Amino acid sequence: MNATRNELELELRRQFVHFLGVLAVPVILFAGRETAVVVIGSLLLLLLAMSFYRARHRFRNDWLETFILKRERPGAFPLSGAVFFFMGAFCALLLFSQQNAAAAVAVLALGDSMSTVVGKMWGRHRLFLNKSKSWEGSLAFFLFAAAALLFFVQPQKAIVVAALTAVVEALPRLDDNFTVPIAAGLLLALL
Repeated sequence: MNATRNELELELRRQFVHFLGVLAVPVILFAGRETAVVVIGSLLLLLLAMSFYRARHRFRNDWLETFILKRERPGAFPLSGAVFFFMGAFCALLLFSQQNAAAAVAVLALGDSMSTVVGKMWGRHRLFLNKSKSWEGSLAFFLFAAAALLFFVQPQKAIVVAALTAVVEALPRLDDNFTVPIAAGLLLALL
């Protein structure tokens, strides 16, 4: 079942911002580990503060309020997607090498955003594992994650890591913005 026009517009806005998370990759790779930890950690703290503030109050700045509301799923905790994205990126940076952390964030930014867009637009065949996701979206995740990984590792490793993180992304009841970069970083470190 395809998304309604309003749902699709919301997801396209959300996933464009999600896709921009790929900008964290050069920060991780080229700014140095300490600088990357400070930059990504600071963004995470700022987003957490904004999220908790927004949960209790409206932002006084109408532009900021409108920007956030146009990119949130109804009923979601304010800024939860961005918070979990940067939490996953921050943990990957603390747990893995710079190279693996950057690759993990690229997998999340590209694979996850494209899986949602493709799944919402063309997803018709529901996963047995998670009925809210589709085979089409999971295939898009795999393809874009593998493409991102090719900048970091050899093709065989990219395919294996992309396939396994596509399974992690499809798991129900877990926030994939957090689990995908951790899984990708762990798999890259182990393989």
